[in-house]
Amino acid sequence: MKLLLIVGGVVAAVGLFLLATASGDTSLFARHYPLILLLNAALAGLLAGLVAFQLLAMARRYRARVFGSRLTLRLLLRFAALGALLERCARDAAWRAEVVAAGRARVAEHYTHDRVAERLVAFWRGVLRR
Repeated sequence: MKLLLIVGGVVAAVGLFLLATASGDTSLFARHYPLILLLNAALAGLLAGLVAFQLLAMARRYRARVFGSRLTLRLLLRFAALGALLERCARDAAWRAEVVAAGRARVAEHYTHDRVAERLVAFWRGVLRR
């Protein structure tokens, strides 16, 4: 695992260096384009391997009922759902506008200064009644 991270870091650093130097000189970029493409493909492969390795390790821990594995799985699923929602927001402008309108309506209904003050006063009155 450490070796995979070290190799990935080196490939990323070399790719970043080549990208930074090649972006200023287009002839240099043209000469080294296959190398840059190969390094980026290698980094993508390493990242895919790392994700696969981590998913397999998580599945093993979940089956072994290791402490925290269920929480880790729930967190992973929530991040995956968040990614899917963000992708849909970026892709579907009509849905994004609908969600924004619903969010603004909810904020206007529940989170104005007056509404928050009313709930706060109601809370403290309830506390004082006890």
